[in-house]
Amino acid sequence: MHVEGAEVFTPLLRGFLFLIVNHIALDTMLVDTGILYTFLEPWGWGIAVVVAFKWGVMDALVEYAKQKK
Repeated sequence: MHVEGAEVFTPLLRGFLFLIVNHIALDTMLVDTGILYTFLEPWGWGIAVVVAFKWGVMDALVEYAKQKK
């Protein structure tokens, strides 16, 4: 079966799940994972901003610019 976009989505999902499983495993072994938040939190905010501008805010800005003309 061919799913459009799967060649992009599948590795991203696999990588995300890998991070989650590793984080849970380290927490279970009582390893301090506070340093991970230092690196992962800015990545999360960056991804959120990119997604917001690509699919949300960009459409609103284009529509606003069209109305102003």
